[in-house]
Amino acid sequence: MLLHTGIPKLDDALEGGLKKGSSLLVSAIPGIKGLEFCQQILNAQLKNGRRAAYFVNDKKPSAVREMLRSYDWDAESYEKQGKLVFVDAYSGILSQQSAEKFVVKNPFDIKDICAKVKQSTTVIGNHLVLIFDNISTLFDECGTGSEGLSCIKDGLV
Repeated sequence: MLLHTGIPKLDDALEGGLKKGSSLLVSAIPGIKGLEFCQQILNAQLKNGRRAAYFVNDKKPSAVREMLRSYDWDAESYEKQGKLVFVDAYSGILSQQSAEKFVVKNPFDIKDICAKVKQSTTVIGNHLVLIFDNISTLFDECGTGSEGLSCIKDGLV
């Protein structure tokens, strides 16, 4: 089964889309808008009935919602339907409270991060898209060891 990304040129390059169960790492130089690329895929997958968990550690989830809204993508309606959840790993950096359901208390502890990612993906259920925004920040805060990579992989399983 192929999952259309919502980006026709990418779907063509992938011979129809992403294979179910596959991972896609988007890496872009500053100014290339790699985040918007991932958000386009997220929006397309939500429209196609999939569910998503959005891990964010370099800005507040409210900033992501605002970014999505600027493209006329209604994240709040997907959240209300239980199809989209945010994992807030940013507020803990600033020692601030968060209104999110899934909050990483210690964003420098890979075990805390892994637990919240796993919890969010378990709650949201099958047919999942998992966005890590920003994986570079995750590695900066927690290191690039196998434990961090396992966290990402386990969140997808």
